[in-house]
Amino acid sequence: MHNPSKTESVDLSGWKLIAEADGKEHEPFVFEPGTVLPPSARLYVAEDVYDLRSSGRVPRGVMVVGPLKWFGGSHINDTTFFLR
Repeated sequence: MHNPSKTESVDLSGWKLIAEADGKEHEPFVFEPGTVLPPSARLYVAEDVYDLRSSGRVPRGVMVVGPLKWFGGSHINDTTFFLR
């Protein structure tokens, strides 16, 4: 996720990240209170926060939250995500 604003933070508290695959919605990831995406910042939602951080694939300064409960069966490229 990316906040393109150069001046405004985005408070994601209580927002839901919903995955839709195979024609059905899966259990949403709900952002915890106090989750704020600063201007120009990026945020990753991970199935396993520790594994992603320790993999070396997270650029410096990128926020990582989770866990995202993956539902299996569908490839992530065949999945649509919505914020509500």
